[in-house]
Amino acid sequence: KLLLLLLLLKELLLMMMQLLLLGLESLLVLVLELDLLLVLVLVLRGLLVEAEQPPGVAKGRILGRLLVLLVRVEPLLRLLVQLLLLLMLLLLDVSAVVRVTPPPPPPPP
Repeated sequence: KLLLLLLLLKELLLMMMQLLLLGLESLLVLVLELDLLLVLVLVLRGLLVEAEQPPGVAKGRILGRLLVLLVRVEPLLRLLVQLLLLLMLLLLDVSAVVRVTPPPPPPPP
């Protein structure tokens, strides 16, 4: 019974890995979008440096505060992108190991 349970578990793991590999493409797209978001944050940081003039209007102050908030969030976004990339590499390694592992020998009669 234990062997049957292990075989079922292995099949379930294989199916999950195939689903994860299908989702890997969308994960790559998400990582690229986050990277583009980081570029946007860097551009906004540059705008913030340019916008450091005497605060004339409340609208300028609100924009300045928003940009400061985005600059503070940037390291967190960078870390998130790195974690997603590490997770992708880990999933690829695990799926390769699961595929290469030979099936257990049949039980003796």
